[in-house]
Amino acid sequence: MNLQPLPIGTSDFSALRSAGQTYVDKTEFVYELASERQPELPEHSSGIFSF
Repeated sequence: MNLQPLPIGTSDFSALRSAGQTYVDKTEFVYELASERQPELPEHSSGIFSF
């Protein structure tokens, strides 16, 4: 089986298709991942968070 590398970081759909690359729609996966649970934020005494 000949597997092609996925076009990671390509955001221009027409350029992706012109280059013969494969588009993988991950919309449903992202939705499921985001709705599984809310992220746990660390407790901070001052109420200010730094990221």
